[in-house]
Amino acid sequence: MKRLYMTVEGQTESAFATNVLTPHLASFDVFVFPPRCSGLVSRKSGRIPAGGLKNTFLHTLADMRNWMKQDRHEDARFTTMIDLYSIPMDFPNIGLSKVRQSCPSFGKWLGTLEALDE
Repeated sequence: MKRLYMTVEGQTESAFATNVLTPHLASFDVFVFPPRCSGLVSRKSGRIPAGGLKNTFLHTLADMRNWMKQDRHEDARFTTMIDLYSIPMDFPNIGLSKVRQSCPSFGKWLGTLEALDE
């Protein structure tokens, strides 16, 4: 039996993972552990955050790496569930160059936002 560990962004993703994915994946012999919420709020106080990755993916990545150290078995799998709304710019492989090419107006808007940070 495979074991799936999931780091989620907030309450909505956690509820979806628990109520929809867990029963569905059980029929494929996959056990889904209760999802863990990532975020500074949940890490410090144990409360479920309202959502959002606090403008960085780094703390989520650190959480996942620590979790992966706890279960190194070949049947363990790890994933994230993060919506695309306000996804952090340091999120890996989001493919912004492809999005910019296929949607020039988005690319222009994103360029304007990036210029504000300079």
